[in-house]
Amino acid sequence: MTKVLHKNGLSVGIIGCGWLGKALAASLQTKNIGVLATSSQHDKVKLLNLLGINAAQLTLPAKVEQLTQQEVFLQQCLVIAITPQFKQGRTDYADKVSQLVTAAQQVGIVQRIVLLSSTAVYQGLSGNVDENSSLNLTNAKAKILNAAEQTVLNFSNQGCIIRLAGLVG
Repeated sequence: MTKVLHKNGLSVGIIGCGWLGKALAASLQTKNIGVLATSSQHDKVKLLNLLGINAAQLTLPAKVEQLTQQEVFLQQCLVIAITPQFKQGRTDYADKVSQLVTAAQQVGIVQRIVLLSSTAVYQGLSGNVDENSSLNLTNAKAKILNAAEQTVLNFSNQGCIIRLAGLVG
């Protein structure tokens, strides 16, 4: 297994390289930051590689022992950009994020994890809300998103959450 480095020595692994991850990977590469992207779909991996983005297939959920063999965990920073897939009836998002964080801890190279989360964590709240608002954890989606976020925030105090939103207002 190898680490993806560029001249400045920085490397980022992006787990879940869809439209947002692909744009992030391309932007990082223009800044001479090494990128290793993953997708669960073989066709997307091929496309990413054709676009000059170093990519590998990673399918979740997976056993942590299998995940620790993935080169993405040899990067300094890990961006988790997988979607919860609530519309498909999935409820295992927090478990997937936990598997990724556990694998990063076991390999011991990742220094920072950034989770691209969702403002759906605020479901059930009304009025003006922000990151300091108390969440309504009786809402199933909010509870799952919060559990994933807490797992990342507990990563060696080097976890970061970015809550993304679609059209608002």
